Amino acid sequence: MTHTFTTEDPKEALRIIKATDMAIALFQITHNLKKQVENRYPDMVGDYFHTGIDASFDMIQDEIDRWGINLDELID
Repeated sequence: MTHTFTTEDPKEALRIIKATDMAIALFQITHNLKKQVENRYPDMVGDYFHTGIDASFDMIQDEIDRWGINLDELID
């Protein structure tokens, strides 16, 4: 199936072109980055560190949810 978009607005065109890249970046942030941060700082153990990481990633997910973005619908 082919979709055709027409726009005179360069920013709108760029948003359409980069939509998949943005979805992949958000998927990476929400599914993989948390573990990478934990692995990068193995000496930073303790509840305070993990609570901060969990809270940060919960806030990221809340923002994605607020905008009604379902990454499972966008990523193959």
